[in-house]
Amino acid sequence: MTPEEKDKIILKAFVMFLKANNALIPFRVNYYRDSPGYRSRFFPLYNKSMHIYNDHLSYLTAAFTWANTKEGGKFWSRLNNKWIRTLRLLEYKDYKITPSLFDEE
Repeated sequence: MTPEEKDKIILKAFVMFLKANNALIPFRVNYYRDSPGYRSRFFPLYNKSMHIYNDHLSYLTAAFTWANTKEGGKFWSRLNNKWIRTLRLLEYKDYKITPSLFDEE
């Protein structure tokens, strides 16, 4: 598997992860509300003209300032911890996305 293929799988898993945790809309709202310069430079997740940012552990931490959101820092911190566990599980499963990947612990 090439790094680009792996990035695409992880990006798909991230979006599915956000949906499974009822966080896709809050993520998008906060992501697009934050500084566009910061977003395009450090987190081009939704910028199709750029290569997908491959620091998968930073998908949540680099997206926007958690404390400035309606959900608050604790919400995003818990979600980030869960994302890291999901990412490790995805790696363990050889990057095969399955429904059990998003089951509650």
